[in-house]
Amino acid sequence: MTDSRTSLLSKLWAVALSVLGIAIVLTWAVAMIQAIWPWLLGGAIVIAVLAVSATVLRRWWQSGRW
Repeated sequence: MTDSRTSLLSKLWAVALSVLGIAIVLTWAVAMIQAIWPWLLGGAIVIAVLAVSATVLRRWWQSGRW
């Protein structure tokens, strides 16, 4: 009888630690994303501007305006 209670308690403890670990990892991941999202957004904007500029300049170059 004590083995089954110990086993059940051990499983509950393992589940509790797993849930706590998942909560900590998710909290850390959200904090990291919130900390770096302005840099990610800024980088995406810069890449988009460079891509559009390159396309426009290439079309101007191919059309003979330069």
